[in-house]
Amino acid sequence: MRKDQTYRETKMLLLQKLTGIAWVKKAFETDDNSSDREWFRGQFRYESLEVIIERFNDGRPISCFQSKHSEKLFYVAFFAGNHAEMSYLTIESHTSEMYVQECGVQFCKFKIVQERSTDKIAVKTASKNEVMDMMDYYALMLPYNKKGITFQRQFTLIYSDWEVLLCNDAHTEKGFPRPDPGVFSEEYIDNLDLPP
Repeated sequence: MRKDQTYRETKMLLLQKLTGIAWVKKAFETDDNSSDREWFRGQFRYESLEVIIERFNDGRPISCFQSKHSEKLFYVAFFAGNHAEMSYLTIESHTSEMYVQECGVQFCKFKIVQERSTDKIAVKTASKNEVMDMMDYYALMLPYNKKGITFQRQFTLIYSDWEVLLCNDAHTEKGFPRPDPGVFSEEYIDNLDLPP
C-alpha cells in the first residue's frame, strides 16, 4: 500500500508542475506580435510626478538613471499616460554642497531642476527609445537619514555596476567606496592597492 501511495503522490506532483508550466506559458502569450516589449527595466517608472516629489522631500529611496552627457544629471521616470512614452524629471547632484561621509558612503545635496526663471519643475516627455538613448547607468538614490539630524535632501547613489557616488574626488563622481578619515592609518592606506 505504501508503494501505491508514493506513486499517487508523485503523479499529483507531476500534474501540479505541468499545470504551473502551462499557466506561465499562457500568461506570456500575446495576440499582438508587432508590439516591441522592453522586458529589462533597470529603473522604475513611477505612477506620477507627485509620487516622486513626495519621495524626494520625505527622504525615501528613488530609482533613477544617469545622463550620458553629465555625471551630475539624473532622470527619474514616471508614467506619461501611454506605454509608448515616458515622462521624466531631472535631479542634479551638487557634490560640493552639504558633503558628508558615513561608513565610506558619501552624501551631498541634490536639487530638482526647474524651468528657467520659474519655480515650476522641468518635466519632459519622450518616446521609450529616446529615453533609452539618454541612459548611461541605472542608480538608486539613497537618502542621508540619521537619528537626530533633519533630512536636508542629501542623497548618495549606488549604481548598477555597484560603484557609488564620490563627492570628494576631483577626477570622477563615481567609483569604489572610500574609507572614512581616521579609521585606518595613512601608512595602511598607502599600502592598499586601491583603484585610481
